[in-house]
This record gives sequence, C-alpha cells and structure tokens, in this order.
Amino acid sequence: MGGTYQPKEGLTIEVLGEDEDTRRYMCRVKVNGITEGHITLSPLLMTWAFESAPTELEFLEFRSLFRVRTANILGMHGIKTLRDLARYSERELAALPEVGRKVREEVKKVLDDHGMSLRWHDSGHDSPS
Repeated sequence: MGGTYQPKEGLTIEVLGEDEDTRRYMCRVKVNGITEGHITLSPLLMTWAFESAPTELEFLEFRSLFRVRTANILGMHGIKTLRDLARYSERELAALPEVGRKVREEVKKVLDDHGMSLRWHDSGHDSPS
C-alpha cells in the first residue's frame, strides 16, 4: 500500500514506506498543505483509515480549524471533534485548565461557522458526559 490519499478536502496522507521489522506504514499528514506531523499505521488501521469514517482523521481535520495552542489545549482535555466541543457549556469550558477568554472566543466562532454552539446550560457536573 503506497501513495497519497485525500480522505477529506484539505487533508492529505502520504504513505512514505513500510517498516520491514514492524510491518507498519510510515505516513506524513498534511492539513491544508502544511505538514502537521508523521504517524505510523498498522496494515489493519491503514485499511480502516481509508475505508471508513476514521476518528483520527476527524481529529486532524478538527485541529486544522483552530490555532495550534487552542487545538493543543482542547486535545489535552480529550476534545477531538466539534461534537465533543458542543457538549460543553461556556462555564464548563472556562473551568478547564488553560482555557481562557481568547480560547473560548475562538471556540465559539469556529462552532458558529459550522452552525453549532456551546450548550446553553451547565450539566451540574465537572465535565460533560
């Protein structure tokens, strides 16, 4: 398995080669033409990634919507998709470490750009379930 794949617009995965010892594929991931990093995929995961709706690819696309710092902060809290983000109220989001006013403003703008928003009411727990 080799070549370049574009599972979604703006997302490119270039297969660089196969590690003979581990039988895993080394890949370069680009979002909107900018190299975001390198990943290693097993043959099974490689097949799954290009034949289904992969969570990891959704996460890479999600990261491309935000500044690097914001994407890192959200990822640190396990927020990997817009659906994950929309489960939070603004108060719950503000309670997360490192999430300040600028991050909240950016989050609200990105959600609004995609026809979504933060929850209106707090759930009453520390984090969304």
